[in-house]
Amino acid sequence: MLIRAALCAVAAISVAAPGVCSASAKTAAAPTRAQRETTTAPASTAPATTRPTTSALATTQAASQPAGKPKAPPPYLYTRFEEDYRWLDSPPGTYATDFTDALKNVHLGENWRLSIGGEMRLRWEYEKNKTLLRQKASQDKFLLERYWLWGDLRLRDDLRFFVEGETEYEEGVDLYPTASNIENRTDLKQLFGDFRLVSGAQPLTLRLGRQELTYGNRRILSSGNFSNLRRRFDAVKLMWRPAPWDVDVFWGRPLDTSYALGRDKAHDRNDEDTDLFGVYSTFHGIPKHTLDAYIVAFTNNRPPRNANGVGVQQQIYTIGGRFEGKQSEWDYEVESALQTGEWGDDQVAAWFLTTVLGHTFEKAPMTPRLWTSFEYASGDRNPVDHKHESFNRVFPSGHSFFGAADLVGRSNIIDPQVGVTLKPLKNVTFFAEHHLFYLAREKDALYAVSGSPTRRDRTGDAGRYVGHEIDLKVQYALDRHSAFEAGYSHFEGGSFLQKTGPERAVEFVYVQYTLKF
Repeated sequence: MLIRAALCAVAAISVAAPGVCSASAKTAAAPTRAQRETTTAPASTAPATTRPTTSALATTQAASQPAGKPKAPPPYLYTRFEEDYRWLDSPPGTYATDFTDALKNVHLGENWRLSIGGEMRLRWEYEKNKTLLRQKASQDKFLLERYWLWGDLRLRDDLRFFVEGETEYEEGVDLYPTASNIENRTDLKQLFGDFRLVSGAQPLTLRLGRQELTYGNRRILSSGNFSNLRRRFDAVKLMWRPAPWDVDVFWGRPLDTSYALGRDKAHDRNDEDTDLFGVYSTFHGIPKHTLDAYIVAFTNNRPPRNANGVGVQQQIYTIGGRFEGKQSEWDYEVESALQTGEWGDDQVAAWFLTTVLGHTFEKAPMTPRLWTSFEYASGDRNPVDHKHESFNRVFPSGHSFFGAADLVGRSNIIDPQVGVTLKPLKNVTFFAEHHLFYLAREKDALYAVSGSPTRRDRTGDAGRYVGHEIDLKVQYALDRHSAFEAGYSHFEGGSFLQKTGPERAVEFVYVQYTLKF
């Protein structure tokens, strides 16, 4: 409740005095598709890296200022814990500041610095027939709230402690009363320490504790921002920075938030049956380009259901790479990964591929960006050949890549996409996109965002066409700290859904307000 009260007070001040919070900026470039899950405001076209992706809310404030005016402050990051407020030590007038900066980079003696920040997000949702497993028509409308408050204490670059509290609520949810990603009343979101082991040109830092693991464009590892609760791990991570490389080595266990839903409302605990190991490296040596390479190992000793409804243990290795860049008005990205390992008694042989190509008309009215993307994630050809070919999603951003209605996950799916981004005003961004969904293998299942199978025809006679989806979204940045967002999605089922159970049009609507400080 303290977290909620503190953030509501900041929100009241921000709304009452918007001029205090705002900072003038030139129009930002049209955002890339990879930034859309930040769900705050128009995003940057800069390639995503293993360094935290910039927050869309603040990117509109990050453009260079006219000569003689203070520079806009650095933008809020997708991973807020990576923000560094030492820019406030610059000479007065270098950066535009506001009332919240009094909470940042507070000097405690000669070498210690303290920063305090937080976030409040309110989202109203309406959904119709969004659960494909239900035999009857369904609809639901509800309000989701989340309140975060964090403190960051640093001793130069040698020692750091970060703590973040969370409170998440739901009001009015009927269809998902036991969902573990919508409510967690007062818990410890993050608590970790950074310990510098090696200084100099190739620093090495150990991070130990509860933390988020987000990399690349968040297809394999992400905290999942659209969900009311972000994904976290109790983890150990080594961070090596031999420029122009970033290299992270980590081990962790995801938090099981279902404890918060029990009668005793217990605090989150890590899942002792699930382990995640990984090495993620990024090369920044090519201007305007990013190159990633990674190996992620995932083991699960608590058997989930496969497409046959059978619980199996998993040991899966994902080996992949990503290349992203920008030349003139063109932007492009390719990411692919292979999976090997064991799925019960079966050998894993799966893969995925993503390609993105976009063009921004920077001198045209509303700075339109047209883009096309192709998503492929392998499926299982034969359920009895002792080979598991369905791609495992690992821990991705589930909302960002296969439509905002969140009906489809990265497994046994083909999804050609097209979209457009427009900026009718400097602080308003409009998004529209269209998806065509096909099964990669007709005898494998359709998988949800969670990775669970939802529909299957073992004969393959239902065909491969799942359906199509249209997504519309608008973001309005009120100032540096706050933004409104609204979205509408419409899905029409194809032959596969029509022949495997009830097929009804799906609708999803949401309106969201976000405040950050």
